[in-house]
Amino acid sequence: MPVDWYNGGMEHVTRHMIYSRFWHKFLYDIGEVPTSEPYAKRTAQGLILGPDGVKMSKSRGNVIDPNDVANEVGADTLRTYILFMGEYGSAAPWSETSVKGCKRFLEKIVDFSEMAKGNGVTPALESAIHKTIKKVTNDIEELKFNTAIAALMSLANDISAAGTLTIDEYKTVLKLLCPIAPHICEEMWESVGGEGF
Repeated sequence: MPVDWYNGGMEHVTRHMIYSRFWHKFLYDIGEVPTSEPYAKRTAQGLILGPDGVKMSKSRGNVIDPNDVANEVGADTLRTYILFMGEYGSAAPWSETSVKGCKRFLEKIVDFSEMAKGNGVTPALESAIHKTIKKVTNDIEELKFNTAIAALMSLANDISAAGTLTIDEYKTVLKLLCPIAPHICEEMWESVGGEGF
């Protein structure tokens, strides 16, 4: 105690916080638990709204089935889009156009495997890669997944503009993207001789 981090949906977390904090405070007052607060950190993820911008509901007919999306564009595209939709704690409407954009981005990453040759560093990409490493690392720690993905998209554009990429650099891109799109990254990692996960 305390629990490091309590995360969930806004309504769920808020209700649980009321009850769990009440009981925890009572238990603290009678000396049964060592901390006055049950959680060191609390976060709530945002709500995914229907394409019409209102809360998804079967009665409204605006529900998007994630299984249908994963079957159509792949689980990694679905994951990438959900993390890219907006700030972690904010509500955002579903957008088919943005799903397709995430699919194109991941296809570009896969295509880079054909371009990746040799080892070392490409001078034209060195600064962009280092900035992206720092940005993605910090953003993931701060639950800013949307801006981490935006930084990776920007790096992908830099790589396309350079027209070249080493295997070492490609492996770095895959490591940065792996928490977001693990299936594609593991496939590409293996295709360029990466060992382990």
